[in-house]
Amino acid sequence: MHPCRSAGTAIAGVRRGGDARWYRGNLHTHTLWSDGNELPEAVVDWYRNNGYHFLAITEHDLAPGDEGWVAASRRPATMAGLDGSLAPERRDGEHVEELRLKPLHELQTTFDAPGRFLLLPGEEISDAVGPVSVHVNAVNLATTIQPARAASVDATIAADFAAIAAQGKTEGRDILAQLNHPNFTYSITAEHLMRLPGVAFFEVYNGHPLSNNPGDGLRASTESAWDVALAWRLDVLGLPMLYATATDDSHHYQPGGDASPGRGWIEVLSPALSPDALFDAMREGRFYASTGVRLKRIVATADRMEVEVEPEAGTQYTIEFIGTRRGFDATATPPASATSRSIYASHRYDPKIGSVFSRQQGTSAIHRFDDDDLYVRARITATRTHHDPSQPLQFAQAWVQPIVGPAGHAPSRRDLAPPTPPPPALHRGITRRFQALDKDEATRRLSRPRIPCSVDTLSDAHGISWPVYPSRGSAAFSGWIADPGTGRVPGSFAIVLEGARHYMVEDGPGRRRVDVANHFGNPAFEAAGFHASLELADVAAGEYRIWLLGFDRGNATVCDSGKTLQVE
Repeated sequence: MHPCRSAGTAIAGVRRGGDARWYRGNLHTHTLWSDGNELPEAVVDWYRNNGYHFLAITEHDLAPGDEGWVAASRRPATMAGLDGSLAPERRDGEHVEELRLKPLHELQTTFDAPGRFLLLPGEEISDAVGPVSVHVNAVNLATTIQPARAASVDATIAADFAAIAAQGKTEGRDILAQLNHPNFTYSITAEHLMRLPGVAFFEVYNGHPLSNNPGDGLRASTESAWDVALAWRLDVLGLPMLYATATDDSHHYQPGGDASPGRGWIEVLSPALSPDALFDAMREGRFYASTGVRLKRIVATADRMEVEVEPEAGTQYTIEFIGTRRGFDATATPPASATSRSIYASHRYDPKIGSVFSRQQGTSAIHRFDDDDLYVRARITATRTHHDPSQPLQFAQAWVQPIVGPAGHAPSRRDLAPPTPPPPALHRGITRRFQALDKDEATRRLSRPRIPCSVDTLSDAHGISWPVYPSRGSAAFSGWIADPGTGRVPGSFAIVLEGARHYMVEDGPGRRRVDVANHFGNPAFEAAGFHASLELADVAAGEYRIWLLGFDRGNATVCDSGKTLQVE
């Protein structure tokens, strides 16, 4: 599926056949070389044996070259042993038994098979601007690239992508650059995605549960941010298409792990299983992202897009064609919390950006372009739930890459200035750090109607619970909040500390709590969970009662958790 880059260009069909076939791959993987919990050979073996054709190992800030050793205790004992040919090499280290980490060239010698499996060198460049995370994957690189550490988020992303391009030119090799998990700690906004000409790929789905793909009542989903970026890039800024991948970001390889393999992948229609062929196909949009739905055919011409699913027995499908039309309302309202405080998030935009143009049930569907279509993409959702969900209420899905519509070949509103991304300082604002709360406001807010909630655990950043927490430290609150009266989970909530002084922080639920859904007999309550790691900053020493406020559709409710927090 080739994106239209000039008026009148025909768009070819995408289907298996001729000199091309579908290749499945994962572009985001961790092992014991960085913060994964399994040997690299065991990880590669898992992907090769589970239907993958290519895999990129993307460790944090390193490209595995020379051999390394790691304490044997870092590998969970529950992992089944490898077969004899892959058994790990052991040695007695200075203090503990150690396991040898195989470098990439040894792994490639063992696993690469022409036309059947390709192991790609990679790196997750783990950058930051103050509290804002900026992670970029470089796939098929030659040597480690150091984080840019630039002054702004935009400049940091641009510098990391430029460093990848520079190495590709110097080394004479094709390196794919991808912006990772925008909603990890809610760091990358729609304003960042729309403005950067060098960014062609980003993760619309990342399988790590901290990636917050669906967003919450305060912050946009990755799909919503994608649509906003596409609309502005095509109709205002004149920038290239932005394509979306799905990845595992796998770290844990034992049953019950938080970030397990096999959650998200891409299927690339390529004439060969090689870096150049795969990346060329991806840059032409000839791939789709998936969390469990497989596609048989994607066809686009100058006047339509067609999608056909490879069906599973007993499963139904909804095919949605999504896009934005020329002339959308460009108003960008600065984001605010439920209590009207400024927050670090994407602006609020016209809901017609990312409209569902049509929704059809079945295994095939067609969308015929309207003259005002800037772009069209497709989302396919199965009635089957995801086999290993990372987020609540998750179903198997696939995302077809956007194609330029009749109105998207040239910007019609170049006079508009793009909205400015939020300043990084706001990232440590009301959604990350407890702020002083006026006593009268606290009294008024805590007198709202009551709903149930729970603060199940209170811990430090390492998951350890303490009787007392330092005022300059942090605390992680985990639990749930739901409203049985409305049958809904509040769109956002606040934690209020009530004591000699009062403090408040705001956040959004969205962690999986199947137990809560089962207890109340309401599937929607699967999204009632929360986990908020919060800075205590200047919270004064003392004992505080923990209250939760729920905000939904302009209504506020309150819950006394019955728990206390001791600060010294």
